[in-house]
Amino acid sequence: VPRHRFDIAYAAVDAADGILCIGTSLAVHSAYRLAKRALDKGTEVAILNVGETRIESEGLDSSTGLVTKIESPIGDTLAEVVKSYTAAAEK
Repeated sequence: VPRHRFDIAYAAVDAADGILCIGTSLAVHSAYRLAKRALDKGTEVAILNVGETRIESEGLDSSTGLVTKIESPIGDTLAEVVKSYTAAAEK
């Protein structure tokens, strides 16, 4: 990943109230670095994925108290989120 793209991504992480990681094991170093940066700055990270992530295997989920993991299939879960949001918006 070109450095200037990472600078943009880091700035977005630094400005975020939270990070949502969908469908990634965070094994790829670039994705892992973004999640780790958020945790290092005290920003909460939510993970929607089936299977263990690098954040979990390195114990960062339990050591920081900032990680929420949803162990669920992505397609089904996001479809339910959209359905619930749409129903709530129609009320």
